[in-house]
Amino acid sequence: MRERPLLVMVSGAYFEPGDFAAHGIVAGWGHAIEARVPQAAYLDGDVSALIVEQIAGRRVWLLGISLGAMGALQTARAAPGLVAGIILLAPFLGTRGLIADIADAGGLAAWQPPPGEAMLAWLRCGLPRNVWLGYGRDDRYAPASALLQALLPPERVIATEGGHDWPTWTKLWNEILRVMPCAG
Repeated sequence: MRERPLLVMVSGAYFEPGDFAAHGIVAGWGHAIEARVPQAAYLDGDVSALIVEQIAGRRVWLLGISLGAMGALQTARAAPGLVAGIILLAPFLGTRGLIADIADAGGLAAWQPPPGEAMLAWLRCGLPRNVWLGYGRDDRYAPASALLQALLPPERVIATEGGHDWPTWTKLWNEILRVMPCAG
C-alpha cells in the first residue's frame, strides 16, 4: 500500500491543540499536522490564507471537523492545486436558518445565494473531487451534511448514530479509513 500524503487537520470551534491526537484522529493515516487556525480567522475570512501558508506548497489532504470543515472547503476553493482530497466530519456550513433556506429551495443547486455567500455559492457548482463526508444522524448540523450528501456518491458518505461530539467523530474517522482506498 502506498504511503498516504500529508493530512492537514483543521480544527473546529473550541478545539484545543492536541485534540486530534488525543482522540485518535491521527492514528491510521500516517504523516499529519494540525493547522493552527485562531477562532478570529473564521470571522475575519482569512482561514484559507493561514492554512495555505502552513502547508507550504505541499499537496495535501484536508480533514475538517465542524467549523474546521468550512475552513477545509475554503482552502480547497482558494488553492485547488494544493488539495488532493478532503474529509469533512460534521461540517458547519452556516447558521441553521441559512441551511434551512437552502433545503427549502430544493438544495444547493436550486438555491440562489445572497450577496457575500461566496463559499456556499461555489458549492452550488459541485464539490471538489475526492471529498468524503461523515456525520452523526443526531448532529445539530446534520441538515448541512444532507445538502453535501446530495452532491456525493453514496460510497463517500458515512452516517452513524451520534451527535456533534468526539466519540461520534472518532467513530466516523475510523469508518472512513476502513472504506477509503489509499489516498494519493
